[in-house]
Amino acid sequence: MSSDPVAVAAQLLNDLWPQIAPEGRVPAFPQQMVWLNGAPGAGKGTNTRTIMQVLGIQPAPIVISDLLTAPEFVAIKNSGGLVGDKDVIGLLLKKLLEPPYAAGALIDGFPRSRPQAEFLRLLAERLRAAGQQPTVRIVVLDVPEQIAVERQLKRGREAVAANELARKLGGPLQEIRATDVDPAAAAKRYRVFQEQTVAALRSLEGVFPCHFIDASGDIPTVRQAIVKALGG
Repeated sequence: MSSDPVAVAAQLLNDLWPQIAPEGRVPAFPQQMVWLNGAPGAGKGTNTRTIMQVLGIQPAPIVISDLLTAPEFVAIKNSGGLVGDKDVIGLLLKKLLEPPYAAGALIDGFPRSRPQAEFLRLLAERLRAAGQQPTVRIVVLDVPEQIAVERQLKRGREAVAANELARKLGGPLQEIRATDVDPAAAAKRYRVFQEQTVAALRSLEGVFPCHFIDASGDIPTVRQAIVKALGG
């Protein structure tokens, strides 16, 4: 496959499109699509509800990492790497077409690479050519590396403590990412985001409304920044 991200994206769209449009008819995608990304530890989970409230999105968010639960995907994620574009996009397209998302969807964790970003641009072009006019918006929460690593490790310590208590008292165990207990893996995950994902997202500025929001403050401060950025 070509190394040109535009060519890669075009090939992915051509390969995957028959899976969702077997008779050539363009399926109805959500009328509003908000693509949420964030540095590790930026608080996407904490701030998702605020973003959804401001933009009037009702159904539960589509979380990319939750779609990638096969063992081979988990191994890649635990190493701090990224799952292949074709696997990610194929699962995502099918999820977007589920009835609850007809009016709007928030997608957490996409795009994360330049081919994924180009795929999103080409998808929007194809939908508009077919007469659909979805509102597409990019929202990015970012923090400095030190804060990202500290927050990941803090989350890991809390999960380890919770699991120890659950083993004593009974109850479900939390999944613990390798990047939440290993400082080197946490730092690698952050660098992958900055080197691959941020550059990909920046390439969409001028194509869609893009909001890069400083998420290094406390929860009320970040909430205020989100409301201000999204016009709530």
